[in-house]
Amino acid sequence: MAVGLDYRVNEDGVAEAQAQGWQTGSGRSVLDLLDQWAGEPIGAVVVTAVDRDGMLEGPAVESLAALLFRTDLPVIASGGVGATRDLFRLAHVQANGRRLAGAIVGKALVERRFSVEEALAACAVSV
Repeated sequence: MAVGLDYRVNEDGVAEAQAQGWQTGSGRSVLDLLDQWAGEPIGAVVVTAVDRDGMLEGPAVESLAALLFRTDLPVIASGGVGATRDLFRLAHVQANGRRLAGAIVGKALVERRFSVEEALAACAVSV
């Protein structure tokens, strides 16, 4: 099971989980939810910065690194990928000796900004 965790950074700089189709803040921080879910049988957390989703202007790399640092759950990036360089950056995000478990790419592929083969090549990391 994967859990979708959509967030928006509020005026206080806190990543707040979103609800009701991104229309409403949940009143819960993303970090609080990750702490709450520690030890739960969750296969992965799909994290979407809603202000970047569909914008094709790059993912929230720093936020993703912070989340990866904070949780032991596998983290899958979602939102913002518009070029293979974005996938390259995501492939190199590390925290506590871990990397992101994956990335979701939608609009960039639909708009043919790059091919699946180019995306896979951009994600290749030597370990």
